[in-house]
Amino acid sequence: MVPTWIYRAGLCTSTVFEIREAIETDRASLVQMYLQDVEKDEKRAGAFADNLLNRMNTIVCIQDSRVIGSLSWDIRGGVEDGVIELVGMGVTQEHRRRGIGRALVEAMRETATERFAAGGQHFRFIYLFMERGNQMARRFYRSVGFMEVCMIPSMYPHDDACMWTQSVTGNCSGDCSTNQPLTGHHPLRRKGKGERTSLSQQQT
Repeated sequence: MVPTWIYRAGLCTSTVFEIREAIETDRASLVQMYLQDVEKDEKRAGAFADNLLNRMNTIVCIQDSRVIGSLSWDIRGGVEDGVIELVGMGVTQEHRRRGIGRALVEAMRETATERFAAGGQHFRFIYLFMERGNQMARRFYRSVGFMEVCMIPSMYPHDDACMWTQSVTGNCSGDCSTNQPLTGHHPLRRKGKGERTSLSQQQT
């Protein structure tokens, strides 16, 4: 059974999204998301969907049976290290600023914690790379508890890279002070057995 979360986007709205691990039936929607928000290149869009579905751990946000956000991650180093890389994340343009990115990060942390625990290990640490000039991403990652630690010249074809890290509270043996809990008014909770997900978007 695919783990599923219910995310309500705000206190004064009935907008509810479903967040879960990606499955093969999401392929067409992932391709469409790439074509709509990245570039009109069918070949690259297909490769994007293939990478997310077959090469990485991917979490998606669903509305009306359509993928409107995705986050991919993978384990790095030995399993006993408890380290993952947040490889990539995106939310469709019309759905940004609704807390979906934050909910995806929270779902990633919960999924990784359970994955490591299943093997008797502890999830300790997250890192990611981003383009140095991406100010929107910089504000977002800071808001969900990441710390910018270094700059890597010329890592990308047209920009330098910045590395961001986060120690996961309760599982790190060193200083966990860089981590900030995900707080706010947009709760993410596990979907109950047999519970139906309302994907309406009527404002109250």
